[in-house]
Amino acid sequence: MNSDTLVGFAIIAATLLGPILAVLVTRWNDSRRDQRARKMFVFRALMRTRRMPYSQEHVGALNLVEVDFNDCARIIEIFKELTECLKSGSPHLSSQEAETINDRANRIKARMLGEMAKNLHYKFGEIDLYEGGYIPSVWTANADADRAVRDAASQLFEMLTSHLARQSDPNNQETIRRSSMKSDGKSPE
Repeated sequence: MNSDTLVGFAIIAATLLGPILAVLVTRWNDSRRDQRARKMFVFRALMRTRRMPYSQEHVGALNLVEVDFNDCARIIEIFKELTECLKSGSPHLSSQEAETINDRANRIKARMLGEMAKNLHYKFGEIDLYEGGYIPSVWTANADADRAVRDAASQLFEMLTSHLARQSDPNNQETIRRSSMKSDGKSPE
């Protein structure tokens, strides 16, 4: 085989394989770019809402961690630790117990955000992630006031339904009739 034949085969191979390789490289780059964009979306949402852990955006971003960072074992490990901590909370805890759980969850979240930052080639310290972020105090005051109104409305609703249930109980109606007659000075029959 002479050199002209080899050059001819090389030209044919380059002509056929060049576009195929170009498409494969482009698709690979697009896939990496898309994966990074999804990770950035989750990371930015968590950073933006780190002081608003009960917001829909924050919870939604947390729920995407397992999907978009599934190739990062350390992040998934910390995420599972965070969800276990968050699940241990309850509306019936004392304020001190709730504060302890929230503080622990915030520290775990700072570790997770630190690992995410490393994965995305950002340099943040965990202390900056833990203490950083801003939320106007009026937002937390409004959220607390809203929660207090909901709790009061819930208690009022429970009291009313309990009262109505007692009123509709036939045995209880006889007791109510007798007590009202005693207060009127009449003798029950």
